[in-house]
Amino acid sequence: SHPSQTSCDLDVYALYGSVSQLLGPDTVVGVSVDVSTLRGYQSNPYRQAIVGEALIPERHPTERTREAFAASARHYIARTGTTVIGAYRYYRDSWQVHAHTPELRVVQELGRDTDLGLRYRYYTQDSAYFFHERYPADDAAMTQFVSDDVKLSRFTGHTFEAKAGVLGDLFHLEGRWAAARLEAILEYAIQNNRFGNAVIAHVALTIPFSY
Repeated sequence: SHPSQTSCDLDVYALYGSVSQLLGPDTVVGVSVDVSTLRGYQSNPYRQAIVGEALIPERHPTERTREAFAASARHYIARTGTTVIGAYRYYRDSWQVHAHTPELRVVQELGRDTDLGLRYRYYTQDSAYFFHERYPADDAAMTQFVSDDVKLSRFTGHTFEAKAGVLGDLFHLEGRWAAARLEAILEYAIQNNRFGNAVIAHVALTIPFSY
């Protein structure tokens, strides 16, 4: 791996690997590992933390190592046109953040040109060792590093998703438009942190091209 330099004076070293294996004509499993080390300025210059009765610019450690391990399995049920996908991801880093993310997805074919999908994702993490909602003013050890980044706090979340996809052939289009795919995605995220809940909608159009 090679370092990359950014305008924030941050070096990033990253390594990623994955492998998949067919267990039969309708089943595939896979695992992946993602490791990265960041060295340099990692605070947000526009964010401030509460220390005593004052606000001071946040200070994060200048080195962070991240590790993520993931596994997934896909199985296609031919007689019903159903695909079942299960996945799990474990994350940890040197700031003592640990996270677990199990996920289940079901995709159902409705004829040759249409499919529907449902997904549930659960997320839980503990907080970085230096994160607090409020820091004491007279404790130098506790205020060596301070942060107001909600993504470093302890929280859990649930994501529910529904997706519909259709091919252009359903509308009697021709050429590459017949193979174009239109997707509509609706998500509802429940988060027990400062961000709160959210409704997220996506629309995507994929058009194939030949070279």
